[in-house]
Amino acid sequence: MTIYKVNKEIVKLTLPSFDFPYSGGQYVCVCIPSISYFEWHPFSIHSSSGEKKLEIYFKASGNWTKNAMALAKQEGA
Repeated sequence: MTIYKVNKEIVKLTLPSFDFPYSGGQYVCVCIPSISYFEWHPFSIHSSSGEKKLEIYFKASGNWTKNAMALAKQEGA
Protein backbone atom coordinates (compact mmCIF):
# COMPACT_ATOMS: atom_id res chain seq x y z
CA MET A 1 0.00 0.00 0.00
CA THR A 2 1.14 3.52 -0.71
CA ILE A 3 -0.44 6.63 0.71
CA TYR A 4 0.11 10.01 -0.89
CA LYS A 5 -0.97 13.54 0.00
CA VAL A 6 -2.44 15.01 -3.20
CA ASN A 7 -3.12 18.45 -1.71
CA LYS A 8 -3.99 19.93 1.69
CA GLU A 9 -7.21 17.91 1.99
CA ILE A 10 -7.09 15.01 -0.52
CA VAL A 11 -5.35 11.66 0.04
CA LYS A 12 -4.61 8.99 -2.59
CA LEU A 13 -4.36 5.38 -1.44
CA THR A 14 -2.92 2.82 -3.89
CA LEU A 15 -3.19 -0.94 -3.36
CA PRO A 16 -2.34 -3.94 -5.55
CA SER A 17 -5.53 -5.09 -7.36
CA PHE A 18 -5.38 -8.69 -6.03
CA ASP A 19 -6.98 -9.98 -9.28
CA PHE A 20 -10.59 -9.55 -8.24
CA PRO A 21 -13.17 -8.08 -10.62
CA TYR A 22 -14.27 -4.53 -9.92
CA SER A 23 -15.42 -1.44 -11.75
CA GLY A 24 -14.90 2.24 -11.10
CA GLY A 25 -17.59 3.50 -8.75
CA GLN A 26 -17.77 0.33 -6.68
CA TYR A 27 -16.47 0.52 -3.14
CA VAL A 28 -13.99 -1.31 -0.98
CA CYS A 29 -13.64 -1.29 2.81
CA VAL A 30 -10.18 -0.26 3.99
CA CYS A 31 -8.44 -0.84 7.30
CA ILE A 32 -5.08 0.76 8.10
CA PRO A 33 -3.83 -0.90 11.30
CA SER A 34 -1.47 1.97 12.15
CA ILE A 35 -4.60 4.16 12.42
CA SER A 36 -6.99 1.61 13.96
CA TYR A 37 -7.10 -2.19 14.02
CA PHE A 38 -10.88 -2.26 14.28
CA GLU A 39 -12.14 0.52 12.00
CA TRP A 40 -12.93 -0.25 8.37
CA HIS A 41 -13.98 2.57 6.07
CA PRO A 42 -15.79 2.25 2.73
CA PHE A 43 -14.31 4.21 -0.16
CA SER A 44 -15.25 4.38 -3.84
CA ILE A 45 -12.80 2.77 -6.24
CA HIS A 46 -11.29 5.25 -8.67
CA SER A 47 -9.45 2.72 -10.89
CA SER A 48 -11.04 0.97 -13.83
CA SER A 49 -11.26 -2.80 -14.11
CA GLY A 50 -8.11 -4.49 -15.37
CA GLU A 51 -5.62 -2.00 -13.96
CA LYS A 52 -2.73 -3.44 -11.99
CA LYS A 53 -3.47 -1.21 -9.01
CA LEU A 54 -6.50 -0.10 -7.05
CA GLU A 55 -6.66 3.66 -6.48
CA ILE A 56 -8.82 5.38 -3.89
CA TYR A 57 -9.07 9.12 -3.34
CA PHE A 58 -10.69 10.65 -0.29
CA LYS A 59 -11.00 13.96 1.51
CA ALA A 60 -9.53 14.26 5.02
CA SER A 61 -12.64 15.37 6.90
CA GLY A 62 -13.22 13.03 9.87
CA ASN A 63 -10.89 11.66 12.53
CA TRP A 64 -9.92 8.52 10.62
CA THR A 65 -9.31 10.29 7.30
CA LYS A 66 -7.38 13.09 9.03
CA ASN A 67 -5.19 10.43 10.63
CA ALA A 68 -4.65 8.97 7.14
CA MET A 69 -3.57 12.43 5.96
CA ALA A 70 -1.10 12.63 8.86
CA LEU A 71 0.22 9.19 7.85
CA ALA A 72 0.66 10.42 4.26
CA LYS A 73 2.67 13.39 5.55
CA GLN A 74 4.87 11.00 7.62
CA GLU A 75 5.53 8.92 4.50
CA GLY A 76 7.07 11.99 2.92
CA ALA A 77 4.28 12.68 0.45
